[in-house]
Amino acid sequence: MRITSNMITDRVMSNLQTNFRNVATLQEALTTGRKFRLPGDNPAGYAKALSLRSELSENRRYQRNIGLGQTTAELTESTLSTITDGLQRARELAVQGANDSYPPESRAAIADEISQIMEDVIELANSNFEGTFLFSGTRTLHTPFSGITTASGREGVRYGGDLGDRRFEINQNEFLPVNLDGITAFFSSRGEVRSSVAVTPDALLATELTGIAPPLVPVAGDFTVDGVTISFDPATDTLESLRDSINRSVTTAEALINENGQLEIKSLTSENVELANGTSNVLEALDLFHRAEGGAIGAGITSATTLASLGVTGDALLISAGEDEFRIDLAGATTVGDLITAVGASGGPFEAFVNAAGTGISISATESLESFEVKSLRRIFGSTALAPGALTGDTTLASLGITTGTIEINNDGALTTVDLSAATTISELLDSINSQCQCGWNRYRSRI
Repeated sequence: MRITSNMITDRVMSNLQTNFRNVATLQEALTTGRKFRLPGDNPAGYAKALSLRSELSENRRYQRNIGLGQTTAELTESTLSTITDGLQRARELAVQGANDSYPPESRAAIADEISQIMEDVIELANSNFEGTFLFSGTRTLHTPFSGITTASGREGVRYGGDLGDRRFEINQNEFLPVNLDGITAFFSSRGEVRSSVAVTPDALLATELTGIAPPLVPVAGDFTVDGVTISFDPATDTLESLRDSINRSVTTAEALINENGQLEIKSLTSENVELANGTSNVLEALDLFHRAEGGAIGAGITSATTLASLGVTGDALLISAGEDEFRIDLAGATTVGDLITAVGASGGPFEAFVNAAGTGISISATESLESFEVKSLRRIFGSTALAPGALTGDTTLASLGITTGTIEINNDGALTTVDLSAATTISELLDSINSQCQCGWNRYRSRI
């Protein structure tokens, strides 16, 4: 092959142009800080650059969230510290004012200072950061606390936020709560009631509640939550619509449905939730009340019925309502009405009444309580009080109106289900319990 001088010149010029382009590319990269200008210059590098740019943007967002969360936490801590100082001062003033040697004008001055401290506490509890309230849950644009004022003065506060957590993303799919809702921050406990009945949330309650043991068919009508009347119709309402009705009408409580299909009603104030039956029995059908049911002790019982006619000797009731216990003296009670009055006069969050069948006495909590239990110091509550010697081992259960099935015995947390279906007499009932329940290796024996 013959190589001419033109071919040599062209090859040299081509190499020079290539070098000039490479130099220009390097100069542009040095000047702009970019390895390439167009996607076509380096497709693989461009795709990687886009991925890195996205990661950098996300990391900047995570850093902003962490910084905002840290600022929110610091503001929350400093606000709570200031509130604690104010409440400590109010406590000191209250102790000081309890001294009988203080004249009325000094106590009035103490009361005024405490009132001002409480106003300051409410103002601090309504603190916000860049327009976002610290203690309102996820309702960050709503003022969390407002005072409840009556003719006698300030009686409490109402919470206007919710119970939600504000969560900031600090890494991919990693979220950190950065707030305290007002209930958690300022109330000693979340007053709430929870239904023990679980249903399908979007199914009609007429179907869901029919046949639940003990059977109680819900009827249409109304009931109240914190004094607010709510209408209910089982033919058209579901648990979800019942929840929404409560939340639309009641500002002092929030209703929700948990993962088990149970209705929960949580107080949004410093007071417990108060529920009351109206013309509808849906609260009972959902078993939202803490209630103790007395056994059948008669028929056609009214408030005028004498306890003696029922074979009942009054002594005392011990009622445990949450952490408080109330001992109710019944020594002077001669009628069912006296007993009901004595229970009501105890000052506890419960009431007594004759049950719907007119055969016994029930006691129901009127506020949201974690636990509720009624104990009789004599056999006035729970079953008929029989005279000594009235029962023998041969006494038939049928003669006492007792139908057998299964019972549960709880011994120090050990729960045993005992089958009594084969028992027909008192002796057989006791033998069934003693043979099936290893209650502490038979340390406790059932007997007449």
